Amino acid sequence: MQKYGHQVIPGPVHQISCGWGHRQAAINGGEPGDTVKQKRDDCNLPHLRSWRRFCAAAVATFLACAVLPEVPAAAAAESMPRYELEISKSRNELVIKDGDAIIKRYHAAFGRGGKGAKRRRGDDMTPVGAYRITEFKADSRFHFFMLLDYPNLVDGWHGYRNRTIDASQFKAIATAYRAGSAPPQNTELGGYIGIHGIGEVSPKKLDIHRSQNWTRGCIALRNEEVNELRDYVTRGTRVIIRE
Repeated sequence: MQKYGHQVIPGPVHQISCGWGHRQAAINGGEPGDTVKQKRDDCNLPHLRSWRRFCAAAVATFLACAVLPEVPAAAAAESMPRYELEISKSRNELVIKDGDAIIKRYHAAFGRGGKGAKRRRGDDMTPVGAYRITEFKADSRFHFFMLLDYPNLVDGWHGYRNRTIDASQFKAIATAYRAGSAPPQNTELGGYIGIHGIGEVSPKKLDIHRSQNWTRGCIALRNEEVNELRDYVTRGTRVIIRE
């Protein structure tokens, strides 16, 4: 039998689970019927099970929307942006697609943090996953800036599971995703990830852009390429970033 805050121990068990992780506990002899009080605050919340269901449903909703093909319904297709961006970090490439047709290809520079998904502020990694453009900024020092909805639900889930963010921050990320708006940008997961230009142009900057991944996690194109890209994207444009 199990109650919130306490767990009945059936025998000499020294590791107990509390939904999100494990805690070690010293049990007096480990006799049947002994109880160990959980010290995690999560376990004392009467809505723990509801919260777990919410988290699972939120991630499932994201995966359904972001990973599965979005083709069948004509009405849904009409409401979606026509073009989609596919980005390959390993090929340093950004591609504009109209369905299966490739419209444009651009050389892109990424985060100088190297391979892998972004997991926290300051790691200089470019995220990996399915995102959408949420905002535009014309007065950027990098010429023009297109904000992505990083961190998305999957990023938030990893952050919550790894205790990089707390439950209220994860909930705020999930709420923003459902509303189609920008998620919190000031958590320990980092933020302000987007597509931008290189700013003031010089031969040295252009050479660095061609040969290095130089950003703090964003996707960089040349200024004139960002200008072209603006004709194909809008708020809600889907951006798929792969390793």
